[in-house]
Amino acid sequence: MLDTAIVGGGLSGLALASLLRTRGIDFCVFEARERLGGRAFTVKEPPRLVKDARGLTQELPRLTLDLGPTWLWPAENPRLVRLLGALGIPTFGQYESGRLVFAPLAGVPPRRAQSPGAYASAQRIVGGVGAVVDALAGRIGAERTRLGHELVALAQREDCVELTLDHRGSIVHARARRVVLAMPPRLLNERIEFTPSLSPELRAALVATPTWMASHAKALAPFSNAFWRANGDSGAALSPHPGAVLAEVFDACDANGQAALGGFFALSPGEREAHREDLARLAHGQLTELFGPLPEELPLLRIQDWATERFTAAALDLVQPALEPTGAPALTRKPLWCDRLFIGGAETAVDHPGHMEGALEAALRIAEVLIREQPTEHGQPHAPLPKDPRTEAWLQGFRNLLQARRTEAGEVYRDVIQRALSAQDSDSMTQRALLQAAASAYRGALSDLASAPFLDGKLEPRAIDEHVNAVIAALASLGHELIGDAMKTNQTSCAMRAFPDEARPDSQYMQIIRTDLQTVLEECKRRVEAMLKAPRPA
Repeated sequence: MLDTAIVGGGLSGLALASLLRTRGIDFCVFEARERLGGRAFTVKEPPRLVKDARGLTQELPRLTLDLGPTWLWPAENPRLVRLLGALGIPTFGQYESGRLVFAPLAGVPPRRAQSPGAYASAQRIVGGVGAVVDALAGRIGAERTRLGHELVALAQREDCVELTLDHRGSIVHARARRVVLAMPPRLLNERIEFTPSLSPELRAALVATPTWMASHAKALAPFSNAFWRANGDSGAALSPHPGAVLAEVFDACDANGQAALGGFFALSPGEREAHREDLARLAHGQLTELFGPLPEELPLLRIQDWATERFTAAALDLVQPALEPTGAPALTRKPLWCDRLFIGGAETAVDHPGHMEGALEAALRIAEVLIREQPTEHGQPHAPLPKDPRTEAWLQGFRNLLQARRTEAGEVYRDVIQRALSAQDSDSMTQRALLQAAASAYRGALSDLASAPFLDGKLEPRAIDEHVNAVIAALASLGHELIGDAMKTNQTSCAMRAFPDEARPDSQYMQIIRTDLQTVLEECKRRVEAMLKAPRPA
């Protein structure tokens, strides 16, 4: 019998599984699809052959396309930032330089205006969100995942929960001491038979929780080059009129610079179904109206309609307006069946429900309970880690100290830039200045850490991870703040206007910078772990 069965191999289920793996808890992830990730879905287009201006054929690298979630905002998504740091996955900025294309009326030529920065501070993940899915799956191990297993029934037994699953047409059973349902709440109500039945109040709560993105569809069009950038456009376009096919378009070029435009359909699920055979042609036509003639040899290749995904969209999701999620009722977050059954999909999060950040919040919420109640070698659950007031106060003080380090780092950055300008040494000066500023801030932060009251060599192994994660999350947030501060300094400096590539670094340059800072952060993490594990001299 399993200790924990996780139903749903999306971001929430995978993050939970990874946390359980680090604690040595036995588990298995059951996923209905033939792939992991759920709505976190990234594909890589095969290499393409195109002809250059001289008529010579060249092969373009594979293009990474996010068909599901795409962006994160570091200041608003600390859990995701922390996870990316732990996995060693860098990010890059969403391209927004240039003009916004605005088409308010059908049949009227679109207008152009300076982009308002709708994606301000938005980051994308190198390798797509699928890189996170792959990294978590690697941590979990293929032996702990079961693809093609659709849950159809759950039954409470005396000492466990029994799962009935449809494995590619054959019914199989599994037993687990605890079960976590990491899937959209509406699907739980619509697709799964519970014995005993769920209460009417809980069923009403499940029905009242829409599945984010379930009624949306996304189009992605690869190109041989980002021609819109050369024309002074940002790739962003808005078409709010009733006849629009794509309501919003954005630059979808990947971290390697491979070109693509992306867009969200304005058509409802029913309208998309009625025009299914013509969707690619219609979307291609609107892109032409917005940006001019498109390369004919590169038609629209990818359309992901989440309304057609039966493991995402419930029946009610297809007929209700797609509103930004506000979170599931609190009742969905309460354990069931004598604390053996948990609901843990992204929609159950309090913070950013339905989004990647919400998926991680749900995973962390349930992991805390499962780990706390995991039996020890004596058969009793672990006692909760006690809250040390000195430690809690110090951690808050440490975060406050980082703001002082941030101010000092800004001075270092400006000093390095000024010296580079004076010496007419403009080569990669933003990169060099940010690296020196970050290194200075992190050195100071590690010095501040030396005064921590928990550096006595007596922490439990599971407490060490908690403290390391808290410190590294604070340092990762500092790194993102330093980048933002540097960009503001560059863009307000008169001297930097002579160096536009430095004043407004492109996505490739920014990726190099973030990779540098990630390397420094990883070294900090190793030093923090060493400090926590090494007892202080008497």
